[in-house]
Amino acid sequence: MTTLSSIAELNDLTLDLPRFELALEQFAQRLHLELVKFSADHISLRCHQNSTADRWRQGVVAMRIAAFGDDD
Repeated sequence: MTTLSSIAELNDLTLDLPRFELALEQFAQRLHLELVKFSADHISLRCHQNSTADRWRQGVVAMRIAAFGDDD
């Protein structure tokens, strides 16, 4: 199985994930929410640099190919 950390194009996302998780947990605490009671049906992210968006797209494509093969 391919992991997020094994895809070089997504390395910055992997490194930022702990910060994001902490910020999300702190926000949930302020709202008195228990995150374990909820599930996410999707995750989205925003990018303000075309070069970063292209790199992330390449990383997602690499993950898809690793998981399902190249059937294009």
